Amino acid sequence: MEDNPIYYKGYKSVLNKTKTIEDITGSSVLQSYILMYLQMILFQKLDMEKFIILSNELGLHIGTGNNLAGDLLIYNKQELTADKIKNN
Repeated sequence: MEDNPIYYKGYKSVLNKTKTIEDITGSSVLQSYILMYLQMILFQKLDMEKFIILSNELGLHIGTGNNLAGDLLIYNKQELTADKIKNN
């Protein structure tokens, strides 16, 4: 196992220069720490009966060809209903 490299998903896109290494790698320790700190504050300050806090670079489809990834998202529970939650 030690001799076998483990590649990030999408590494071929980096080699083909269609993506950067930052597009496919995970978060840094600093980024993870900041995200954790912000979540702690939000859990204390927000009404968790009304809102849900999601993280982990969720994909956001804004419109045709307009896709983003959110490190930390806050949704109104009344608006994020079960029919809007997808597998992809």
